[in-house]
Amino acid sequence: MSPLEAARRLGRRICDAADWRGDRCTWPDSQGGPMDADLYDGTAGVAWFLAQLAAVGGEDGAWRPTAVAAIRHALDRVAARPTTRAGLYHGDLGALWAAAEVGGRLGEDGLVERALELAAAASLHPADGAGADLLAGSAGDLLAVLALTRGAGGLGLEDAEPIATRLAETATETLHGVAWSQPSPPDGRPGYQVGLAHGGSGIALALLELDAASGTDRHRRLALEALAFERAWFDRRACAWRDPQAHAPTSTSWCRGSAGIGLARLRCQQLVADGRLRAEAGAALAGVHASTAGALAPGRAREWEQGNFSACHGLMGAADLLVHASLVLEVAGHRLAAERIVEHGLAVAGADAGWPCGTVDRAECMGLLLGLAGIGTVLLRVAAPDRLPPVGLLTYSTSE
Repeated sequence: MSPLEAARRLGRRICDAADWRGDRCTWPDSQGGPMDADLYDGTAGVAWFLAQLAAVGGEDGAWRPTAVAAIRHALDRVAARPTTRAGLYHGDLGALWAAAEVGGRLGEDGLVERALELAAAASLHPADGAGADLLAGSAGDLLAVLALTRGAGGLGLEDAEPIATRLAETATETLHGVAWSQPSPPDGRPGYQVGLAHGGSGIALALLELDAASGTDRHRRLALEALAFERAWFDRRACAWRDPQAHAPTSTSWCRGSAGIGLARLRCQQLVADGRLRAEAGAALAGVHASTAGALAPGRAREWEQGNFSACHGLMGAADLLVHASLVLEVAGHRLAAERIVEHGLAVAGADAGWPCGTVDRAECMGLLLGLAGIGTVLLRVAAPDRLPPVGLLTYSTSE
């Protein structure tokens, strides 16, 4: 089975499992409860995948209406919330960005307009260092705002720019409140971590993207401080970054380890001239190649993260980086390694297409970062690598 057909098959399974309520639909989340709006494990992430599938994989009659119904559910959840949740993957602005993307992909301008209306009403509040990350903090808000403006501008919606300016100022205020220290943070504060989702990589990336969008270098110093903080935690012997709190090497996951750090470094080195960033991307790739080779070797004992296929902390997160690296670095070997991961996944899933997901017991779920929607997206990326951004870096423009 080809990666494209496998993605189409997962899309059909997701649509068949949808719980419809009028012109809205949803699914259980990874905990078995009702899905929220977010990209990580909510209807925004599932809708985003189905919209990409409709655009890249060809329409089969179910993907488009299910994507629209799912994103309507997400918009309703955001609209009903009394306060704005922070973050790109866990937060409301990430869900609104996804709504605008789904609407743009499918020609549903009403979805885009409602997303912008809700963004205009969003109220962000400066947080401490713990609220600065990409997953659920101000770095994620900033990336979502920048991407929302870029996407909405392409549709000629002039209201996006002032919305972005106001929200970006608040998010940036939080990021400038993070005081990086070497070699370890004071008091082990949770805001001081390594990685794209929770640590310095995500914060540095957001600030450098803001500079690129504004044509300035106002935030470069702080971004470089965040990258230097992570650099101090690189373990040459392990070819991995160490956790500042646990003082042990991190895994190769997207959320805390080399897969996410590699994505961040590949993008950061496009935004700022620093040879160390390319070298660090190479180190991240080396770690990911070694880890996946071990996971795919027959008879080898596998760690939990090597035994599931989630995009967050599983093998599809590694494949996500490898596909992206093959494009940015123009190294075909990285894509070949991603294809081997896909072949392994198809063999594990078997005829029933039972993919182990990123839940504690590897049970299947539908979400983008933990479940089938993310697995399907990486399959699409292997099939058409230049058509979709990385799951772990959704706001990356494929026209870069």
